[in-house]
Amino acid sequence: GKLSSVLKLKEGAKCIITSGKHAGSFATIKKIIQRTGSMGAEAQVSGENGDFITVLRYIFVIDDKFKVQ
Repeated sequence: GKLSSVLKLKEGAKCIITSGKHAGSFATIKKIIQRTGSMGAEAQVSGENGDFITVLRYIFVIDDKFKVQ
């Protein structure tokens, strides 16, 4: 197959949470929070159950047209 587009990890992107307490939730990235030291980056997202913060590596960006059937 041929690569048709690149989905960027950025504010406003739709995503699915892949791990942690909110695993399986769909959300929109509101803000990416860079951390210093040994703490990894986090993201503030808005999802079906309101706003929450999750580890950035738990986020998988999805296409705006993605629908669950």
